[in-house]
Amino acid sequence: MKSYLSVALAFLLAPMLSSAQTVQQSDVDVSVACTAYGTSIGDAQTQFSAECPWRIRETCDPVASGSWACSTNTIADSVNVLNETGTAGSVENIAADPVSSPTIEVVDGDVCTAYGSAIGDAQTAFSAACPWRVRETCEPLSSGGWACSTANINSSVDTLIASTGTPSDNSGDSGDSGDSGDSGDSGDSGDSGDSGDMAIDTGTLLLQAEDVSYNSSLWRPSEGGLVYTGSNRYLLTSRNDDANLVFNFTIPVPGTYQFTMRSRAGTGNDPSEPPNDIWLKVPDEQWLKVYMTRDGGWHVDAIGERNNTHSRELNTYELPAGPLQVIVSGRSKGHVVDWVAMQQQGVQLQEPQNESVADNQPSGTTDSTTVRGTGNMNSRYQPGDLVIIAHDSGPDTDDMQAIVANRMIMDANPAVNHILVGATQGHQWPNPTAGSESHTQSLFPDWINAKASTSGTTSFDGNSVIKVSDRVADTLNNGGTVHIAEGGPSDFTAEILRVLQSRGVSASSLKRIRVVQHSAGSSAWNEQQTKGSNMALVKSVATWVPIANGNVGGNATADFQEPAGSSMCQRFMRSVSGTRYAVQWAWAYSKIGDSRKCDQSDSVELLYILNDTSTSTFDQFLSRYR
Repeated sequence: MKSYLSVALAFLLAPMLSSAQTVQQSDVDVSVACTAYGTSIGDAQTQFSAECPWRIRETCDPVASGSWACSTNTIADSVNVLNETGTAGSVENIAADPVSSPTIEVVDGDVCTAYGSAIGDAQTAFSAACPWRVRETCEPLSSGGWACSTANINSSVDTLIASTGTPSDNSGDSGDSGDSGDSGDSGDSGDSGDSGDMAIDTGTLLLQAEDVSYNSSLWRPSEGGLVYTGSNRYLLTSRNDDANLVFNFTIPVPGTYQFTMRSRAGTGNDPSEPPNDIWLKVPDEQWLKVYMTRDGGWHVDAIGERNNTHSRELNTYELPAGPLQVIVSGRSKGHVVDWVAMQQQGVQLQEPQNESVADNQPSGTTDSTTVRGTGNMNSRYQPGDLVIIAHDSGPDTDDMQAIVANRMIMDANPAVNHILVGATQGHQWPNPTAGSESHTQSLFPDWINAKASTSGTTSFDGNSVIKVSDRVADTLNNGGTVHIAEGGPSDFTAEILRVLQSRGVSASSLKRIRVVQHSAGSSAWNEQQTKGSNMALVKSVATWVPIANGNVGGNATADFQEPAGSSMCQRFMRSVSGTRYAVQWAWAYSKIGDSRKCDQSDSVELLYILNDTSTSTFDQFLSRYR
């Protein structure tokens, strides 16, 4: 029986642990290029996702060895780069994948174009038919299929559209391809009515996204705007009017106007391809891909892209005075649009002054000034409060699982005002777990790194201390309570208290900082690893809230530690491998031993703060937060 369980366990865990071992290759500084190889472009893309998790993929190219590579940087041994550097070898060195009836077109002995039924076929055909030539573009064709060429492709959809005028607004449109990605929120909501335009300054017009009619199966209200929840529509062949948002402006005077927007790339399940773009349609112009920065923050910007040209000039128009209908259509699932504007050239854009602070923050980081607290201490989270999810990120590696678990908890509580602070290690520990920064970034893009500039030392980053102190002070000043889910020692919390004391924050206000700790007591790890003077400060100045240990069962908190051989741990590992955070779970499991393979004990503080008294086991956690 013992042998049978060992074999069964190995069978169940093998795929996940294999994936986790591959993911460990990404534990490098993001400044170092990451490249993955495969026998085909699909294989290379799959390998890149596994080996370079949460890195931005710059390119995928055929390489001289006959395989494919995807990388965060230029690929040194790709066919195109070898040509540019003059180190190209013989074409016989390339073993191109077979392509059904590739066609080669050479114009004046200079332009070389290769065709295939899919982009991968066309790229492979190009590497074989146009050896050591620099590939300018790959585009879909009006006749179907794809082409890759050393120059613009005359028969591409974009070129044909540009030469024949505006396409009809229907789902049969085809056209330019762009970056790919899969991400975002889901959900639905009711429609709202049209709204007139609002003059922000002379010649500048702005319309709020939430004030226009929308398809509630494809858009939903989010963060003061609308988030696109439909499927990714990267080609114009997949664009459809059912995802249109129609904005009716009135242009006051003739002139040059640029389309711009306030938006952000929302949360996604593939951070290497953030949802940072839309489709744009202005009268007498073809559909245009418009994008903004990928970093996940709110930005006022819009950059047009067509035929590998990236320019704001593409979304700048000469317009007469009078009515103007502008259409925005969903492109990348998870893109959040707050407002759009037609900005007259030479007139500075002024953002609306009546937006709440909540509208200026990504989901889950809403400033506490949007809701005032009562000034009384709340024992559990209430609107107007702030939750600080603190993780030491090492030396104990159980935090890696707790960070994923806490992400799932916050997904189920989107209205909770929170920040995550990582690397809040005790005074004796200089380095967080290798790879923990990118792991945390993939789950909490707006996290604060307590050792952003001090990794390798036992000091904390000064800017991070001030940033957290500011958020705490704002909450206290507005009558709220600060709840700290202390997933580690309390040395960082002590630094926050010292800053607040130096600013003259009253003792009664500081008592509204509640430090919730499950590893409490003189012999408990988290309290033991806190410097004595720091522990004394936290207990005397803030409100110290010790709760039952999440590493054991039969007490007032969830039992969140199980060995690899337990049926509950095996069941949980299998289940989370099918969630949107499967890669993060696999990586976290690769960082801990079998004796406590499932250990998210540092998430019990957050459950306590949110008053979840019904989750006691891994099974119950999954049924509630999956």
